[in-house]
Order: sequence, then C-alpha cells, then structure tokens
Amino acid sequence: MSTIEPVTPLLEPGCDVTVNDESLAAIQKAMAIYKRWLSADTLVLGQTLVNYGDVLARKGQPEEARTTYRRARKIIEATLPESNPDRFGPLMGLASVTLARGEVAEAILMFERVVDALEKSGAVATDVADARFNVDFASTGSVRYSVAPRAA
Repeated sequence: MSTIEPVTPLLEPGCDVTVNDESLAAIQKAMAIYKRWLSADTLVLGQTLVNYGDVLARKGQPEEARTTYRRARKIIEATLPESNPDRFGPLMGLASVTLARGEVAEAILMFERVVDALEKSGAVATDVADARFNVDFASTGSVRYSVAPRAA
C-alpha cells in the first residue's frame, strides 16, 4: 500500500471541499474506533494520520496537517523497519506542506531524503518516480519528464 502522492494536488486551490469534509469525517470516525479498540500508537493509526494530514492540507489547513504528519511519522517510524517504503509517507506530506509554505530549500532536502530512502528500500518504481517528481517540481516549479512513460 502506497501513501505517497505528488505535491501538486496537496494544497490545490478550488478543490472539492465537500469530498474532503466527508473524508475528514470518515477518518475521524476511524481514529475514534482505533483509540477505543487498539493500543495508542499502532501502525494503522499512523497510516490513518497520514491520510488525515493529506485531507487537512487539501482543505488549506497546513499547520494542522504539519502537526498530523509529524505525529504519523513518529508512530510509523516506531513501528516499521527502516527498510520498509511505507515509512516515508509522512515525510512526503511534511515536505509538501513545507513547499507550500514557501520553504523551498527545506522541502527539496526532505523530498531528496524520501527519494534516497525509497531507492534503498527497494520500493516500487512508481513511488520512487513520484518522489523524484516532487524533487523536480520543488526545484524548478515545473517538471522535466526524465522518467520514461509507462507502457500501455
């Protein structure tokens, strides 16, 4: 399961808030269930927090998203080995929010850490390509399509 998304839709203005409100409600309900039935810092909660951070970012709440991604990162890094590519979803979200705040140099460093870690972990090519896309976008404001297109 991949939690990594390109940066461009993360804080896109004019996104469908109705869908995001429904997403927020569903995620909040899921987290309430996890808190009731599971131990506090389980992997499933960490992964759900990544999704929660994504929705908060899309709703234009970058500070709340940043806090949520940090919490998710702490949980996920404590529960997954360093070699697991699913560890890097929270860092990708943090980098996206950092870029949206205009902290380009810091965002590029974060995206590059994700690329390096994914390459070392043996992640699927699409996850690595998404991470490279974000480095490229953050560096130039556009994308140099250096990755070969997928075969149909």
